[in-house]
Amino acid sequence: MQNSQSVFEKRLAKLEKILEKSKKEVARTTELAKDAALKAQAAVECASEAENLAENAKKRFKAAKKQLKEAKVLKIAQKNA
Repeated sequence: MQNSQSVFEKRLAKLEKILEKSKKEVARTTELAKDAALKAQAAVECASEAENLAENAKKRFKAAKKQLKEAKVLKIAQKNA
């Protein structure tokens, strides 16, 4: 009986160590997941800002293209005048 009790206690101690190791691993992976989520959120915000900047650049390009066209028309009109 004492021998089986000793085996049981050894197994219990081993399982407790495994449980403690698992708890540490869960805590570590939870921190990694939180960090990844923060980085993903920052990336989304950065992408959104880049999209807004690109849209503004597109509008400025369109306006500049229009001004260039108007300048060309004006130049031709001045030549013909």
